[in-house]
Amino acid sequence: MKRLIDIGFIGLGNMGRPMAARLAEAGFNLTVFDVNSRVMKSFSRKFHAKPAADAGEAGRNNSTENKFKQFILSRKFDSGFSLDLMLKDLSTAVQMARETHTPALFSSLCRELWAAARSSLPEGADHTAVVCWQEEIAAVLLNLCRRSSKKTCRPPSKASSPPRPLNPAISFS
Repeated sequence: MKRLIDIGFIGLGNMGRPMAARLAEAGFNLTVFDVNSRVMKSFSRKFHAKPAADAGEAGRNNSTENKFKQFILSRKFDSGFSLDLMLKDLSTAVQMARETHTPALFSSLCRELWAAARSSLPEGADHTAVVCWQEEIAAVLLNLCRRSSKKTCRPPSKASSPPRPLNPAISFS
């Protein structure tokens, strides 16, 4: 069976192991991590999963490796893929799920969140600018050091509590 989709899975305990096993049996490529290395190695052998060196490796994807630093933390928000296109793609997927009677609750919720962001962000916004909307509703800035003045988000609207970095101890440079 050809495996087309890669998934990172963290935690192979009482709940995680059965979920990860179902994904592997369904044909997904898995990169797994568990604090118990014996459990992780045993699962990896049985289900042909790739063991991760740490949780960060299991969570890596195109967005974490390329988009965050280049388009979000730099505050450029110009990846070239519009928020409107993202919303259209999500709407198409949700509609297809409805037509095929496929449960897609998470997809529907994601589509609603993207639609809410679209109504709040400027016309023609890049899909990476959804971070601005998330920062605004959470009153949190992902990166207080704005390295680029090219495009910036509106400041969060909660004036009573200034934005705070998510975790100032984390460095993305």
